[in-house]
Amino acid sequence: MRDAAATLAAAFHGGALFSRVQPDPAVRARRLPWLFEGTLRHCRRHGRVLTEGRDAAAGWVPGRRLALGPLDLARSGLVAAPVRFGPLATVRLEQHERPTQRRLVAASTSTTGYLWVLGVRPDRQGTGAGGAMLRRVLDDMAARGLARCLLRTDDAPNVDFYRRHGFEVVDECTDLPSRLPAWIMAASTG
Repeated sequence: MRDAAATLAAAFHGGALFSRVQPDPAVRARRLPWLFEGTLRHCRRHGRVLTEGRDAAAGWVPGRRLALGPLDLARSGLVAAPVRFGPLATVRLEQHERPTQRRLVAASTSTTGYLWVLGVRPDRQGTGAGGAMLRRVLDDMAARGLARCLLRTDDAPNVDFYRRHGFEVVDECTDLPSRLPAWIMAASTG
């Protein structure tokens, strides 16, 4: 799981959300792997974690496991975010996460899977590794009876990537306290 978390940390290091949440690139590089380890723990416990060596990683959960309760935060280790990720960074992240989570929960159904995270190591981006990992995720969800995949992206270029793979924007979040946009997207798993 550490390798997958390191892959995700590298993939998201330059993204809009984490650049805003943790502006210092050196601090961000040290703290993101911990954050993604917690995220992957939650995905592994309630859904699935998929990897392609150290090139790509993804984590998903059934839609009913999308909201993190106190027990989920404790079991994943994310309850320690103010200490491990930094108090100000945690506040900034929550300003973005809480309202988008509410909107995701509202868009979810009993046959929805939520793609919590998908990332490709920067030197492998543009090689088809992301599309291949996304196809694996959709196939995995379909095999478990989930007909629809929901995701959120915080980077405008990713919207086009997901559109090329059959996703449509179902909610454009431009009114978030973080002042960053987010796009909630959905596609059939079949």
